[in-house]
Amino acid sequence: MGRFLEMDCTEKVHMRHLTKKHWSLLVVVLLLALVLAPDLWLRYCQWRMDISEASWERIERGMTEDEVIRILGVPAGLYSGTYWGGHPSQTTFFVVEGTEKKQWTGKEFVIEIGFDQENKVAWSRLTTLMTSDRQDEPIIDKWK
Repeated sequence: MGRFLEMDCTEKVHMRHLTKKHWSLLVVVLLLALVLAPDLWLRYCQWRMDISEASWERIERGMTEDEVIRILGVPAGLYSGTYWGGHPSQTTFFVVEGTEKKQWTGKEFVIEIGFDQENKVAWSRLTTLMTSDRQDEPIIDKWK
């Protein structure tokens, strides 16, 4: 009987030891996930984002921001690597009264959209993103 209790206590200690190992492993996995999550998210968004001339053509006045996000695949933000000629948010030097400008910067194009007080598209602009390897390409600057 004493031997059975002795084995039982050893098993409990062994189980505690495994539990500590599991917690350590869990912490390592969670830290690794936190480190890799942004990269995986960006890769996923890069796959489904479509900041292009064709997508800009589909954006119409009166659309909501959610509808624009469905077309472009991502919320407003910077989705390119390096760019040439200053920060892309400096591409618009005007203020359209009563609108809030949001910007999507991809690898080739910048799409700027002005949203009115009802958060609907009031105007939009497509411009070429000037990168150092594309300096000789024609510049696109379209409005609607």
